[in-house]
Amino acid sequence: MKKKVLKIGTLVLALCLIGGILYLVTIFTGTPWGWTNAYVQGQKVIANHEGENYRIAKIVYDFKLADYYVHLTTPNHIDGDFTVRINGDNVFDNYERRVLGLGNTAARINEAYREQVDELMTTFEERYGFGTNCSGYGNIKFPDGQWLYGCEETDALSPNAVKQAELDLDKEYDVLEMARTNGYLYLSLQKEERSFARAAEILLNLKRIADEKGIAFYAVEFHIYKELEEGDHSWGPEERISVSSFLYGDIYEEGLAERIEAAHNAEMARIEEMMNGKENENS
Repeated sequence: MKKKVLKIGTLVLALCLIGGILYLVTIFTGTPWGWTNAYVQGQKVIANHEGENYRIAKIVYDFKLADYYVHLTTPNHIDGDFTVRINGDNVFDNYERRVLGLGNTAARINEAYREQVDELMTTFEERYGFGTNCSGYGNIKFPDGQWLYGCEETDALSPNAVKQAELDLDKEYDVLEMARTNGYLYLSLQKEERSFARAAEILLNLKRIADEKGIAFYAVEFHIYKELEEGDHSWGPEERISVSSFLYGDIYEEGLAERIEAAHNAEMARIEEMMNGKENENS
């Protein structure tokens, strides 16, 4: 009798352990019915786009949010991909933003430009050196764009800038030509010398390489920071030169250091005003 009870107890314990393991596994990998539901919901969304030849490219599970993501693609469009998010009975997709809103088209244009600018920055680093903890990249931005592709409050805007709403789905664009009105560079350096004359020299060198490679840009956000010593984590206003949006057309030798100084002073005043505004809100 005791042996029988012991066997039953052992079996129950084993089943509990297995159940616990399976439960933990489903937390991190999703449930079979969850994966099935994601597939079914994906097919329902595909049915809503009949004639577009959409198919499921992949399904992934995010254990942090307990969301299933169904990635849909179509051979009919270069810029047609979008994602369906499923959480229980709630189903969302970003078709309107990515396809109808031309987010995919903007992203494709931006990626092509970033590849060109990466080449520019590589050459710049090889010739002049970035220093430590420095970065440089480029973006195509649109006045009405979103996320990375939208202009920020501090960006200078060209009156001839192309708007995202004016793009055509799947159209191939001359990205470097578009960059003349929509191209923005970002360059951040750590240098021991942080004079406006040094900043002028750096911007002239950057423009020279860009012209050599035929890579246009409308404006550049530019920072020279003091080289941080061990234990330092940030820079004060006196330890950097910062310009939020310096126009390509303003990068020429005569009076350049003075123009950079004026742009830097305007940026420091903007930051101070912004910080004072936040302090007033919190007081």
